[in-house]
Amino acid sequence: KMLLREFRDSIFSDSRIELIQDTRDKLLVRSIHGTKRVVSIPLKLTRDLCFLAGFIIGDGHLRKSKFSITLEISDRKIITLVSKIFERVFDLDLSIRTRKRLGKLSSHIINFESKAIWLFFRDVFEIPAGKKCFIVKVPKIVLDSPLEFKKSFISGLFEESS
Repeated sequence: KMLLREFRDSIFSDSRIELIQDTRDKLLVRSIHGTKRVVSIPLKLTRDLCFLAGFIIGDGHLRKSKFSITLEISDRKIITLVSKIFERVFDLDLSIRTRKRLGKLSSHIINFESKAIWLFFRDVFEIPAGKKCFIVKVPKIVLDSPLEFKKSFISGLFEESS
């Protein structure tokens, strides 16, 4: 497992994030402004993290203005799986809402705000905020990881794209 030391150091440079607890494996943090929810930021690369990064790159969205992350897909089972992984990795309680679309399949949406998690995916997994279709790439941390992590990343990417 890879320790994400660089992110640990960089998140402390942002004065809008307060450290609650720093352990060997994770940081407990919260934003000073906006939602004050405490989230867990993992400091070891895992297959779950690689899956989530692939899923976000596939069709997720890091919104520039509100530090929000949006995931939307028509398959209820997949969005439920992704929600459970997010909850397990980041100690979140997420809800899934359904949007009915005229003449199309309904879509299922996870949308939440967390500056710490937003920065984590932007900085560690190099996921750009805003439109990313022509600039997104496989993150260096995934390219440099063991094969099982690469497989998890690809699995997340294709779950979203299917």
